[in-house]
Amino acid sequence: MRSQCQAVPLHFFLLFLFIAVSVASSCQDEFLGERKMNSDQDVNEVDHPISDGDMETDALETDNSEMEEEAISETDEPEQIEQDIQEEEEPACGVIDDVKHPPVKKIYNGDEEPTLYNLTAQQKRAVVAMTKANIMGVYTNICTGTLVAPHVVVTAAHCFDQKPNPSQIRITLGKDSANPDKAYDVQSYAVNPKYVRTAADPAPHDNAVIVLKGSVLDTFPDIQPFAMRSELLKNVVSEHVQLAGFGGTQDNDDNSLRYWAEEPIVALDDASFTVDGEGEHGMCFGDSGGPAFLQGQSGIEIIGTLSWGSETCLDKDHFSDLSADKDWLRAQIPITKTCGLVDEKGLCAGDMARWCDTGTLVQRDCKKDGQVCVVNEQGEARCEEHPCGNLSFQGECQGHVAVWCENNELRSRRCIPCGEVCGWVGEDLGYYCHLAIDGDTVAEQGNALKGNNTEE
Repeated sequence: MRSQCQAVPLHFFLLFLFIAVSVASSCQDEFLGERKMNSDQDVNEVDHPISDGDMETDALETDNSEMEEEAISETDEPEQIEQDIQEEEEPACGVIDDVKHPPVKKIYNGDEEPTLYNLTAQQKRAVVAMTKANIMGVYTNICTGTLVAPHVVVTAAHCFDQKPNPSQIRITLGKDSANPDKAYDVQSYAVNPKYVRTAADPAPHDNAVIVLKGSVLDTFPDIQPFAMRSELLKNVVSEHVQLAGFGGTQDNDDNSLRYWAEEPIVALDDASFTVDGEGEHGMCFGDSGGPAFLQGQSGIEIIGTLSWGSETCLDKDHFSDLSADKDWLRAQIPITKTCGLVDEKGLCAGDMARWCDTGTLVQRDCKKDGQVCVVNEQGEARCEEHPCGNLSFQGECQGHVAVWCENNELRSRRCIPCGEVCGWVGEDLGYYCHLAIDGDTVAEQGNALKGNNTEE
């Protein structure tokens, strides 16, 4: 009986101990969980990698997921989220976007094509590269030149300071001297005797003449060499000139391409002039001898050859004034009987009429006499009076007939049969047929008819 009374307290004691241990374990787990969460938050706030080996990856992912769900639950309602997305949605890339193209690098910030004058392909080809063979027999650019006759190139005198043998020099035609349309051997060259290499300013008289072994007419019968300025330069300060060269660019000292630049004349001396790239563009090494073009009485003329310039290739450049040496330069141009591919009937090279007369090349600058080069009924290219007279492309209205000049041909269009009237329709078309609306001309309608200006 006593033993039973003693056994009861033991069972209760064991039960009480089990409950106490369970409660204590539960409290410890809750305490450790809170500590772990606080530790994770501290780690995330200081943005350091986890270094506590007691923390488990699963617990970290669970805590992060709970935090993300908590953040999402605090945002706007689903309808508000969808509305915000619709308001912020933009067209795909390129649908309404402009494209900004970087400038092409040339000369020193020049252009791939002439900007001052609308030169023909045959005129641009007349700006040539002067190349020289190195000890390996490879030809590389040393200067730039300009054809002033089918077999004659004008360049700078200082290009021959090393007195190279003519057999070392080649003249290339085309926009890339490394891949030319044609290369020509040199027969001889002559340096202006007035050129002084050691002068403080060597630009005066810094010009030379190269005579080719053959005529470029053998390959390019319609090429258009440039005329040299015959009148002395005057009143040209502030005039813009077109420059060209095969020299180095800011990206490539070994450039082989022809580039163009436009600069104003800022000074005129006795036998030279200066242009200014104004810190934006300019000529550089390899452009020496390159031309400066200016509109003259005989059309676009070469007025100078590049002598020297700023070391930055972005400021002032100094040119030899060819008009100061016109007599010497002309004396160096030999008369050639080579007609090349030009036959007796001839051809028109721009405003130049060119034909072969008993084996001698004949050239006439029609524009000098106010004429144009046309192919007559006999198929001969000759200078004749302009078939349009003084009428330009913009034309005039003769009653309700639009009359204009296009491609050196007189053209007309009767407006009345088309239900139109003749009038001014804008700079693009000048005088032309258009629909009449309250007696006013409509430029848009005139432009829409641009392709219909054939003679009826």
